[in-house]
Amino acid sequence: MILESVDVVVITKKTILQRYSEGSLEVALEHLKKDNFEFSSIQYAHNEHEKCKENLVRYFDRNHISSVFYNLDELKNNQFPFFEPLQTLQSVFQPRKKIVFSLGGDGTLLHASHYVGKDVTLAGINSCPKHSVGHLCSISPENLEEKLNFLFSNPFKYKKVNRIHVTLMTQNESKKIVLPLALNDVLLCHRHPAATSRYELKLVNKYHPHKNKSQKIQSQLEASEKQLSSGVWISSAAGVTAGISSYHFQKSDWTAPQMFVVCREPYENIENSLKLKHFSLDGSQQNLEFHSRMRQGIVCIDGQDFCENFGFGDIVTLSVSEHGYLQLIN
Repeated sequence: MILESVDVVVITKKTILQRYSEGSLEVALEHLKKDNFEFSSIQYAHNEHEKCKENLVRYFDRNHISSVFYNLDELKNNQFPFFEPLQTLQSVFQPRKKIVFSLGGDGTLLHASHYVGKDVTLAGINSCPKHSVGHLCSISPENLEEKLNFLFSNPFKYKKVNRIHVTLMTQNESKKIVLPLALNDVLLCHRHPAATSRYELKLVNKYHPHKNKSQKIQSQLEASEKQLSSGVWISSAAGVTAGISSYHFQKSDWTAPQMFVVCREPYENIENSLKLKHFSLDGSQQNLEFHSRMRQGIVCIDGQDFCENFGFGDIVTLSVSEHGYLQLIN
């Protein structure tokens, strides 16, 4: 499914007010009270988002730029496929101007990135900076027209941001599932937050020379460790300043192929001191393998909106693909 009939594509969020109001407004207000949200604050964020969207539409109309808008629910309901560099080098969206905008905050941009390959550029618009984090978004309501004028009158200047390539190999069905490329981070853990995550981590060299099949397994494996914890968190270079920042990894250039790995709340004692609980690796040279030792595991890509279940014996492999980088306006 390739969309080529418009100049630009815009992927937008639904505001909190829109989500609460999908039923009746009276019920929405009751929910807001229970969640300790101030209605005036929610209304302000909604109004600012809508105002930014209107200004964007007016800019496109004024400059004769055709566009199509999708919210995240519409992408899911229409079953647009994620970008998979192992199957195609083309994005699902092919706007004539080769640019996709996300309208919201970092969360919207992260999910929009799952549909964008390296043949199309992604630009983030933070529609309400007072209420949403926009670390990855370079455009705001204040500089909207100025930035768009520059974008559409000059060759795109973007960063080639590396993403984490994630595959799931199931043992029961013996099939490989390719998950969305992670721009920010990946969480691997038990489906129930109170349950212990049981697994084995393996660090594997991608290109180590070998002579025969038996030697290949021996020579490629660099480290291996069985762990009990609350799960494993893996971040890209772009995501190291997000949630995983509480583990104090050193900041890295977004274009770097590094992956940052932390074992959350590990179980260890004097006789069982873990070595693979806080480290980084070069994802272009090494794979990280997560071997599940639990019946009910889950892998989450860039937050909670995309998750896949896995079981005992299933293997999740993480690396940095040379064809999986994102062209991000920043």
